[in-house]
Amino acid sequence: MVSCVKCGQHREGLADPPFGGELGARVHTQVCRPCWTEWIARQTMIINEYRLNVVDPQAQEALMDEMRAFLAIK
Repeated sequence: MVSCVKCGQHREGLADPPFGGELGARVHTQVCRPCWTEWIARQTMIINEYRLNVVDPQAQEALMDEMRAFLAIK
């Protein structure tokens, strides 16, 4: 269970960090499963809308910035 920084509710968290590093660990401990699911849908929309090449480091950083803003992670 986590106290989600996005929705402010105490809900079930992710089973594992969604990716490595400090940011992945913060997502794991600060974001609930429903809000993470919302982010995945939003991420897909952003990738498609802006035609991001997710292998490009600049596109990856832009996507991480969007994720931080969407999930309210500092």
